[in-house]
Amino acid sequence: MKDMQEIKHAFHEAFNIISVKNNSSKSMNKSVIDSMKEYIELNISDFELCSKSIAAEFNMSAVYVGRLFRESEQISIADYITNLRMKTAVKLLTSTTASIALIMEKVGYDNKSKFYRHFKAYYRTTPKEYRIGNFEIEKLNQEVQD
Repeated sequence: MKDMQEIKHAFHEAFNIISVKNNSSKSMNKSVIDSMKEYIELNISDFELCSKSIAAEFNMSAVYVGRLFRESEQISIADYITNLRMKTAVKLLTSTTASIALIMEKVGYDNKSKFYRHFKAYYRTTPKEYRIGNFEIEKLNQEVQD
């Protein structure tokens, strides 16, 4: 009976050690992911921003970075970058009078047809139509407030 108690105690200790190490690893991974997300935001205008360039910045393999990011965020780095680019484009379209070509560059596109294709896939309209439609809404909102 004493041996069984010792085995049980040893098992609990081992389980606690594994649990602590697992939590520590998750915490470290979250910190790395947060740093990657910050890096992506700061470099969103870089045409060549991708998992390879992020991996190089963090001295990791692209495969590992991709897996780590997907496990943490449930989205691939490429999709995360595209989502952020589209959100940033919308923000610029509705808050500035910058040309669509300039906005396209600011969000990291050097190919007009690719930008338009991605934008239309996300918002079911072209950037110009989006701007016009949202300008009308903003104008109506301001009239109501005045």
